[in-house]
Parts: sequence; structure tokens; C-alpha cells
Amino acid sequence: MQTNTFRGTVQLDGVGIVDVTVQAANWAIARAMLEAQYGKGRVLGVGEVREEIPSPVVRELAVAQRSERWSFGETLAFALGIAAFFLLNALGVEWKWAVGIAAAVWLGPSLVQGFRSN
Repeated sequence: MQTNTFRGTVQLDGVGIVDVTVQAANWAIARAMLEAQYGKGRVLGVGEVREEIPSPVVRELAVAQRSERWSFGETLAFALGIAAFFLLNALGVEWKWAVGIAAAVWLGPSLVQGFRSN
């Protein structure tokens, strides 16, 4: 029986979302294997891998895309920055000042975190 490589996306406690690969005859068997390994409801998706060995450029792009995902805190800071901009505009603050304050609200937590990590 011929097997294919399938890539599954799995939600792990304490780790987050990870991609794993498995060799199976078809999609259903690959999903069943992943659910047996990681638990039912943890498998978010399964798809066949078309190219077995990606080029180094593709691998670097995949790593860059994974590292550019925003955390919940970054998303919340962005939303608060947008809200600050609209609130300041509603209060009659000049738009240049509103943009500056909104940027400070949005970027402030990441700057503080950057200083703490150094």
C-alpha cells in the first residue's frame, strides 16, 4: 500500500498551534492517527504535502510568517491604540496629536517588553 505525507495542524496545551507530519495511506487515516496521538478535538486540520522537501527560501518564509503572528497582548494594544485615536478625535484633539498618542498606546507595551528583555 502506498503512503503519502500529510501535514496536520494541532493545538497543544502550553505550546500553541504546531504543524506535524505523518505518513498514511489517505487523509482519514492520517487524521485518525493524529487524533490518537494528540487527542480528539486537538487536530485543527490535515492536508497532503505536495512537495516533500521545501527549498531553503520556502523554509525561511515559513519561519518568518510564523514569527510575525501577533500575540493576544499585541492585538489588544493595537485595538486600544485605535480606540485611543478615535476617542481623542471625538474630544477634539488635533489629529497629529491623536496619532502620536495612539502610537504610544500601541507601541508602548512592546517597547517596555523590549527593554526588559535586554
